[in-house]
Amino acid sequence: MRIVVCIKHVPDVQSERRIEDGRLVRGEEDVLNELDENAVEAAVALAEEADGEVIALTMGPEDAEDGVRRALQMGADSGVVVADDDLAGADVVTTARVLAAAIERIGEVDLVIGTHNIHKLIDLIKEKEGQKESHMLATEMEDNVFHAVPTKRFQKFFAWVPIMNGCNKFCTYCIVPYVRGREVSRPLEEIVEEIRNLAKEGYKEITLLGQNVNSYGLDFKDGTDFSALLYAIEDIDGIERVRYMTSHPKDMTFTMIDAIAQCKKVVSHIHLPVQSGSTELLKRMNRGYTTEHYEELVSYIREKMPQAVLTTDIIVGFPGETEAMFQETLDLLRRVRYDMAYTFIYSPRTGTPAATMDNQIPQDEKSRRLKRLADVQNEISLAYNVEMEGKDYEVIVEGPTKNDENHWFGRTRGNKMIIWENDGTSAVGDTIRVHVDKGQTWVLKGHVLKREEDCGRRNEVNAHDEAVSGSQGDMCR
Repeated sequence: MRIVVCIKHVPDVQSERRIEDGRLVRGEEDVLNELDENAVEAAVALAEEADGEVIALTMGPEDAEDGVRRALQMGADSGVVVADDDLAGADVVTTARVLAAAIERIGEVDLVIGTHNIHKLIDLIKEKEGQKESHMLATEMEDNVFHAVPTKRFQKFFAWVPIMNGCNKFCTYCIVPYVRGREVSRPLEEIVEEIRNLAKEGYKEITLLGQNVNSYGLDFKDGTDFSALLYAIEDIDGIERVRYMTSHPKDMTFTMIDAIAQCKKVVSHIHLPVQSGSTELLKRMNRGYTTEHYEELVSYIREKMPQAVLTTDIIVGFPGETEAMFQETLDLLRRVRYDMAYTFIYSPRTGTPAATMDNQIPQDEKSRRLKRLADVQNEISLAYNVEMEGKDYEVIVEGPTKNDENHWFGRTRGNKMIIWENDGTSAVGDTIRVHVDKGQTWVLKGHVLKREEDCGRRNEVNAHDEAVSGSQGDMCR
């Protein structure tokens, strides 16, 4: 059996950023997409059982080779990188065609399977064994049901738990609803049972996955929603932190914010993508909310969670964006004061309404706006992180950084990355306290607190990140 896994090499969102030649460079700390890691793990496990072969396939610049190397480290047998300067900035359709051609070149692939058919994998393999065709396709999207499949995890302390599939929003720039289908929620009891088992296995932190977690449960039409799920998870012993991605302002409610604030295990990091500060442009994007409503949500978050770390996504250069509209985005940035913003230049996606809209913005103007936006946000992010200097934070150790095994890292409850020189006193998965020595724009530098030192700093915990989180348990007994 030969299994081809398509992977994507992505920048670490927590790494330093800079502008080069009018383009945003998101640092040197690159990683393999977390969902792709799960796919590689599943493929390796299947290949081991069936005496098969796993091939990691990706498309991109030279750096994409690092993604393949990561897959090889995880157990893949070989890797293929499609590198061509003419493919830079390729949309999803072009990428799919190139990867399909690459699979043809690889040859002797028995089965090509889409994400909507993973639950049928065993049956499809058995069916293929009885056929003479060179390969078999299973890419239809007919089933409107969430199919949970067993997961073999190689990470011992951090787990990602899917709670829903698909998206119903149809933002005019986004291809996701067309390729992933409509929203389908996973039964609450099934999610809780999986997390309860993870806690028994020693997992400390879970991340709930969904294209729009705020719409979880709406398809049940029985009153189940995202807040009900959070309250159910809160009662599970052993889990220390609950994260989630991603939220959508249209479906975010005050009730959900109350749940996030009240559940001590849910982290104090809220990622709430605004995309633009112009209500007119939000309408062109089909986002389903106004800037006024968005700021009402932010005000309620600040009221209920003064310690919350708030991050967002922003697109610059969307078709029809005037200088006045862009200025509205800058003004929103200054009013809300995000801890961090993930900023993107609009790129047309074949098959989306925005790709054919009038008034497309020239590339050089989009680049100028991106730099102006980054300059404002970098100043705000640096100010927040400098405020964290001299204070202590609880982190779960994630291990060494990519480029230096002597420097380890972990994240605060607010998802701020802290890097420290490893002194050998802690192991991956340990919950420790770290003192912040230096706040930089995108990361924090610090040192691990010794037990005696930690006990002496108990009254210096930073209210911005932890004071209301319930995570200050007595470590000095």
